[in-house]
Parts: sequence; structure tokens; C-alpha cells
Amino acid sequence: MHDNATAPEDMVALSLVAGAGRKTVYSALRLAARLRRPLSALFGAPLRELLRDAAPGEENAVEALTRCGERETAQAKWLLKCARDGGVEFVRAGSPGYPAFLTVALGDQAPLLLFYRGNEALLESPGAGIVGTRKPTREAGRLAAASADLFAGEGIPVVSGGAAGVDLAAHEAALKSDGSTIVILPEGLQIYDPPSVLRAGVAHGQVLLVSEFLPTDGWQTHRAMTRNRTIAACSALVCVIEPREKGGSMFTAEQALIGGKPVFYWGGACRDGALRGRQGALRLTDARGGLRKSALLKAAQLEKARPPEQIGLFD
Repeated sequence: MHDNATAPEDMVALSLVAGAGRKTVYSALRLAARLRRPLSALFGAPLRELLRDAAPGEENAVEALTRCGERETAQAKWLLKCARDGGVEFVRAGSPGYPAFLTVALGDQAPLLLFYRGNEALLESPGAGIVGTRKPTREAGRLAAASADLFAGEGIPVVSGGAAGVDLAAHEAALKSDGSTIVILPEGLQIYDPPSVLRAGVAHGQVLLVSEFLPTDGWQTHRAMTRNRTIAACSALVCVIEPREKGGSMFTAEQALIGGKPVFYWGGACRDGALRGRQGALRLTDARGGLRKSALLKAAQLEKARPPEQIGLFD
């Protein structure tokens, strides 16, 4: 059962309590659903009362609920008002329009809310992830663009971050080929300043800017890593091009493999065997250096065709 009555500001308010991560909020939502009470009705409730009704493992949720009050509620309402006033839309987990595949892939680590600008229909099914170095060689840039062009020609949105290098090369190539692209950000949408090509793409319905962070949140390392997990979850497959051994691109590839998704690799740490021999990992190019087009398209189309299993985080 999905708790569709929970207001987005209540989820945000609880997340503002110190130490209350996503897992805590989802746990609190399940407790509220089981008690058949709105989440906000549990804010500031007596600890003893909540502990009496809590299931094993819900102790952190109970503590957060007792500490959530008027200050957090007011701040949450203000943040969401700022988002709306700034032209930022949002959809909360468990509501119609929230991608079911994110819930399936990430469980209690799925974003509580997705904030976005642009064509929200692009999140109806997974796209094709293309990630890699900020400073690509000429060949890496060519492969990123060629991959994006291939997917654009098949109507498959490109999914990547908003960094210079491979990310931006993939976005630009998709748009140049009249395709579409999804930019998943490690900061809030009121902080991010998109380059002109992406801004124009938003206006023309070809681009979706997405953030799982509050609109005023700035860039932080842990947010970038969380964002990389979301890129993998939003992708039917991932192409990783010239990654560093311990960078965000390799983390994205690892998350895709953990999720049972194909990963196509080229250059960088992959040249030293970082992904070679791993189940689900394939070279991006053939023996002549050309894209493995048929393999890429087969992987993308098969994964996109799988209906996401509907699971209830609030059961």
C-alpha cells in the first residue's frame, strides 16, 4: 500500500531533523501507514507512545518523529514555496508520476522527492547512462558523442551528470541529433546554472534537469556519490568512458553492475583491467575501435522493456 496522503512538506520536515536520513523517513512512513495516521500527526508525539507501536528497527524513526516540530515544518514549507516560486516542480516517492524503477532499484535509498525542470515525461522509463572523465581525450569525447548519437536515433534518452567533459559531450551530442537527455545533479536546482545548450534544451522539451536534493543545497562529495547511484538507477545500461580508478564514474558503473545492468567500458582505469572479466561488463568498442552498436541497442531496449516491479516502501 502506498501512502499517497503524505504531504511533500511533511517528508521534507522529517528529513530536516538532525540524523534523519532517507531510511529513517521511509521507516516513519511505514509506521504512520500501519497506524493509519498522517505522518504529521506523529510529529512531537511522546516517545513512550511511539515506541509502544513501533516495530523492531523503527527506533531511529521514532526518535526523529519526537524531535520534529514547528521549526522543521515551517522550514520545509518555505523551501518548497521557494522551489515553486522559482519554477521548480517536484514529485514525491509513492505518488503517481514518481518513477517506479527508482523505488525498485534503490529501496529505502530512493529519493524522497525529485525536483525537476523540463520534460518530466523523460523519466517514464530508464535511459542510457553515459559517464566519464571531466578531461576526456579526443577519442573519449568522440565515443561519448557517438554513443549519445546512437541512443538519440533510437529515441532513448541519455542519462548523465552535469559536469564538463564526457557528461556534457554526451548531452550536447544527443541534442544535436534531435534526441533527449536527462541531467541528474549533485546540488539543488536553484544552485545549478546550466550551460546555454541545456537551457535551450529545457525550453524545447528535450532536456530534463533533475535533483534529489533540496533546491538550495550546494555541492558536497556525499551528494555527488548519492547522485551517481541515482544515475545508475535511471539507466538501462551504463557506458563508462575514461574513468578514474576511484572516481564517481567508476562508482556509477559499480552500482549498475550491482543492479544487474550491463556496463560498457573504455579507457582510463578500465584500460588497466578495472572492469575486465566482470559479469555484465563489456568493451564499448569492437576490435577496430568502432562502437558495438548492436550490443548497446540490444542492452538498452531489453532493459527498457522490463516492466518495473511495483513494491510498496510504505507497507
